[in-house]
Amino acid sequence: MRYFGFLARFVIVPLAVLRVLLWWDRRRGRTMPAELTHWPEEKALLAHAVVAVAYTTIWDNYLVASKIWGYDRNLVAGIRLGWVPAEEYAFFVLQPLLTGSLLQVMARRIEADPPTGNAMRVERAAVTAGLGGAWALSLFGLARVAHASVT
Repeated sequence: MRYFGFLARFVIVPLAVLRVLLWWDRRRGRTMPAELTHWPEEKALLAHAVVAVAYTTIWDNYLVASKIWGYDRNLVAGIRLGWVPAEEYAFFVLQPLLTGSLLQVMARRIEADPPTGNAMRVERAAVTAGLGGAWALSLFGLARVAHASVT
């Protein structure tokens, strides 16, 4: 199966189904929970796609250029941006749209838990700090690998 065929079957079709469900939910008056209405939904969804492209473009190009992985020329269209085929960039955009759309559908259909007070805020802050630290360490490690391969 070619990469665009994979995207069509496993990303674009489910994304289209979710977007139709969202359209239907909006027509029926289903709304997002108040906790999730601080940002306009569609702008937040697009922002996640932009972040995904910005974040993954650098390391994916590096890893392909370093021959850590690659793409079979017979399975991609042949259009490349840097070392990465256009289909991969399409995936960078479509995957956050798919997962974000799933969140939108689920948030309209699953009742939110009642607030639990400050204890939950502290736990969330700790988890966020831990994940942020892990992310920063991964960037540091990637930078070290990149530097070592250049020198």
